[in-house]
Amino acid sequence: MTDLISPDIDTITIFGQTVEIPSNVSIPQQTERYYFNITLDKPVYRSYLSEPRTWKMVATHARFPFEKVIDDLRAGKEFYEVLNHFEFKSATLDDIALVQPSTKKDMAIGAIKFQPKIDVTAPKFDPKYGMLAVSLADSGGLLYPTDVKSLAPRETRRLVAPATGSGYVVGALRDIKAPTSGPGADELTAIMIQTNQTTPFEFLEIPAAPKVVGHSLVLDPPAASVAAVTPAATYATLSQVDTRLAGSTKLDVKIPIWDVYASGWATSLDLPEMPAQAKGSYRWEVLFGGASSGTTVQLGPNLVEGLSHVSKSATDL
Repeated sequence: MTDLISPDIDTITIFGQTVEIPSNVSIPQQTERYYFNITLDKPVYRSYLSEPRTWKMVATHARFPFEKVIDDLRAGKEFYEVLNHFEFKSATLDDIALVQPSTKKDMAIGAIKFQPKIDVTAPKFDPKYGMLAVSLADSGGLLYPTDVKSLAPRETRRLVAPATGSGYVVGALRDIKAPTSGPGADELTAIMIQTNQTTPFEFLEIPAAPKVVGHSLVLDPPAASVAAVTPAATYATLSQVDTRLAGSTKLDVKIPIWDVYASGWATSLDLPEMPAQAKGSYRWEVLFGGASSGTTVQLGPNLVEGLSHVSKSATDL
């Protein structure tokens, strides 16, 4: 979700109360009615990229009912919780050549028009979980988001997408009380299907957190409960973790340092020797991947391209 909504925060002040807005959201100057007229002006968006090169960036245009969204934000809701109020209209893809520490870029927003196109129905699930559905358009192999909505159990919502072309829908389920940092923040289960398919959203269960026992990582794979989905791969990654504040929210910055792939759903993995002088916090994240029967899955960095279902948990060392 942090690839769509920046974890970094900017703030605006409304009636003397500070409202946190993701740094990659820009609000052009406009006057809205909220008891009386209020002028909004947050023209700048900020996005942080990991290395100097040419990046493909997406700018998306959306509208929202100001009063409803501000009421929710002032009541303490997170930004992702008000996304159902947003009407996504269009997008533009553009290249940004990052050659220095700070680069400015004006981006248009209207090149690709969206229209209501994809109906998504949530399955029955425990109300302690929350579900997000994201529509992704395919532009020459680059997937970019066109809509995002939260769904209650068995609720149906329509997502927008470009009028032509192929794409996918990703559904993700996680505990609504999950923390924003720590191993619990990494626990989720997700599905990715093509938009021209009628496959129902059936999630794998979220596995129990892995355990370090001696020189092994002991795993507890989810029950293979989804019809026509077979256990395809296990992926584990060890990261160094640095926790920081974004506004009032704690977030983890993770630097991967070691990973391993295995066919099927493994029940244990051998661990590497950690240097005696290693300092800091470390986390093991384990992902179990499922694929449609007969699908060939390549183990490696492009693993997720062959998967339809993933389920993930984590533990700190």
